[in-house]
Amino acid sequence: MYEKLLETLHRMDDGARPGPWVVRNDNDGSWLPFWVISHELDEEGEWFAELHVGDYGTAKFIAMTRQIIPQVIEALEDMQTELEQGRKERDAAIKDIPHKCWSCANGFYTDNGFDCDLTHYKSGCKDCLSWQWRGVKGDEDV
Repeated sequence: MYEKLLETLHRMDDGARPGPWVVRNDNDGSWLPFWVISHELDEEGEWFAELHVGDYGTAKFIAMTRQIIPQVIEALEDMQTELEQGRKERDAAIKDIPHKCWSCANGFYTDNGFDCDLTHYKSGCKDCLSWQWRGVKGDEDV
C-alpha cells in the first residue's frame, strides 16, 4: 500500500543534498530575494546548493521538506510494520473464533437462540462448515 510512496520518498531523499537547509534573504533588490541553501560549503567555501525563490513561504516549505522527508519515511515504515503485525494478529484471532452461529456473518438471533439458513446445524450446537467471520461490529450493532 505504501510501497510506491515510500519508494518515491526514498528517491527524493537519496537524491537531495543533506540537510538541514536554511532560508536566507540577502535583500539585494532582486525580484527573487529568498534563497534556500544547504548547510554545506564546497571546496571554495561557496554554498554547495542554492535555489532562488520568490516568496518566503515557498522557500521555508522547501527548506523544511528536507528535514521532514526522512521523518515521514521512518514513520511510514513503522506504520507499515505495525499494520503487517496487526493483520497477522487479526488473522490468527479470527481462526481462534468458535465457528458457531453467534459469531458467523450468516447467523441470526431467534427466540430459540442463534440460527443459520446455510447449515443443517441449528442453534450453534456444532461447528459450522459454512462459517464466515462477521467482521467488526459497528456502533449501530452495539
